[in-house]
Amino acid sequence: MADPITLVTSERKATEGVKAQLQRALAYADQEGCTGVAIAFVTADGGTATLMEPGENVATLIGAVQRINLRLLEHR
Repeated sequence: MADPITLVTSERKATEGVKAQLQRALAYADQEGCTGVAIAFVTADGGTATLMEPGENVATLIGAVQRINLRLLEHR
C-alpha cells in the first residue's frame, strides 16, 4: 500500500521588492496625483486579491491594466 501524500507548504513573506513598489506608487500619488489605481496581489497563503479605484476614466485604467498584463506575460 502506498504512503499517503502530504502537502508541504512554505511560509511566504513580503519581499522588499513588493514593499518598494508600493512605496514608489504612494510617492507618485503624493507628488504627481493619480486619478485611478488597480492593484492585484498574491497573499502570504497563496491566494489572490484585488483593489481598485477607477477614478474618472475607467477606459484609461483598463488600458493600464492591459499594459501590465502584457508585461506579466513577457516577464521571465
